[in-house]
Amino acid sequence: MNNSVNNNPDFTIEKCKLAMNYLINFFKQLENASTTASDQMKVSSEPENHNTPSPNGNGLYSNSNPFQITIPLGEYEVVIEKLEKKISQKNKEYIQWYLEILNTDEKGKKITKINMIDNEKYISWLLSDLNRFGVNPGDFRQSPCGLIYPELTGKKAIIEVKENKTNGNPYVILKKAIT
Repeated sequence: MNNSVNNNPDFTIEKCKLAMNYLINFFKQLENASTTASDQMKVSSEPENHNTPSPNGNGLYSNSNPFQITIPLGEYEVVIEKLEKKISQKNKEYIQWYLEILNTDEKGKKITKINMIDNEKYISWLLSDLNRFGVNPGDFRQSPCGLIYPELTGKKAIIEVKENKTNGNPYVILKKAIT
């Protein structure tokens, strides 16, 4: 049996298999990179009810697309609606901040800020954010999932929506608390 495709000796079944394996591995790596990056921040322009559960369980507003930047990059004044401790589909704990923009043409739009808490680097970012408000973090790892840090509800802050230079995904930086 001839292993070339369409009688082209340069196009063999083995080469096709190698190319397919390469593509499969490439898309797996891309999926993993996208998931990790999207865990950092989700952006939504839909002013939805935060109590609406996400169909995929990852804490997003139910109709949002985390890769679609609908809020321009820049600084915004926001009010904190609530914080929740959640567990991702990959069984990683995180804190999700629900924020509403108070200024600019984006006033009234909702965004979420994610603080992963599955490693020390990410925990240090959460502690830094909480410190801006003078909040004692306590042992948040022992807290059950659900509402956390209710004392931050209604507090205002300045945030910046930035673009990740590596993958282009948006993320939120909490720049300062407004007292």
